[in-house]
Amino acid sequence: LEALPRSPDVICLGSSRFQGLFNETEVTRELRRLTGRGDLRAFNASVEGGDFIAQEFMLRQALARGARPRVLVLEVSPETLNAYNIFYRLHVFRPFRWEDLPRHARGIARTVAPQRLAADRLLPLYQHRYELLRRAWAGPRRPTDPEARPMTEAEYAELLSAPRPLTEAQRKAQYCEPRPDRPFLQNYSLGGPVVGSLERILDLCERHEITPVLVGAPGASAYRPKYTPAIL
Repeated sequence: LEALPRSPDVICLGSSRFQGLFNETEVTRELRRLTGRGDLRAFNASVEGGDFIAQEFMLRQALARGARPRVLVLEVSPETLNAYNIFYRLHVFRPFRWEDLPRHARGIARTVAPQRLAADRLLPLYQHRYELLRRAWAGPRRPTDPEARPMTEAEYAELLSAPRPLTEAQRKAQYCEPRPDRPFLQNYSLGGPVVGSLERILDLCERHEITPVLVGAPGASAYRPKYTPAIL
């Protein structure tokens, strides 16, 4: 996001499904073709386990960095609205800080093992060792590195004109085997902190004059039978 010369017009927030399905280069190309505007730009800010709690965090981070999209695409599915939220296992590892724990204490207690929570909070160097080693091995970015400076419009136009290889996350999302055994829909009930996050996202959109668009995530055939009429 910080490498872009200006704020994207469309930002997509979602889970690994949208990481693989929302190709920002293709969306940008189509937006420009359909509108005739050569400066429109889309950006995919989806993350693994990107329920509305994670989406709220990502939106606030984007706004803090100066992003002011016209349209915000939000992934929605039954599992991202379940009060029993297995994505807490990722949240305690990534965005949550100490002040976030009281608000989410009940959900964390239901889905996160105590030893995992203790390790995430008390042993951060151990928990993030692989990412720290990766960054240490890569070394500091030089000002001449493309990732260390904003991409020019000419460079972006060249990117749009050529097919873009799939990222590792996109390949995994497209080709990985589904895991219908995961308890995404366990003890299903609509509500919990995820609904509060969605309401705050919509409030932020209204405050910053952003148009929210909720898009249902396509489900694999292994998951669809679990979407019973009672859930839908």
